[in-house]
Amino acid sequence: GVMGGQFGSFLGSLFGPSIEEVKAKIKDSLVQNLNTMFRQTANELIDYYQRNLDIRCDFIEKEIDKYYQFYQAEVNRRISEQENLKIEIESQIRTITLDLKDIEKHKTQILALNYSETD
Repeated sequence: GVMGGQFGSFLGSLFGPSIEEVKAKIKDSLVQNLNTMFRQTANELIDYYQRNLDIRCDFIEKEIDKYYQFYQAEVNRRISEQENLKIEIESQIRTITLDLKDIEKHKTQILALNYSETD
């Protein structure tokens, strides 16, 4: 009995670790490897999505800037058109005002002639 157990243990130690020890080592190694692979994969995915998100955000910012510049230029163009139109209208108002003064002056002269003729 006792001698057989000791002898079996002695023979087992000569041939290497027991199957249970081998299973435990393999299990530990697999768990460590899987954990490492999972962490690496998770980190790679996070990095990939972060880079992808950064690229998309940059693209969106550039598109917004492009539209802003386009519409800013369009607004400036329309403001310029309106300012030119205002200058033209103001010029026409000055011309009409001068014409009205001339007409009023001629009217006064005509009335003065008519008045002096009736004397």
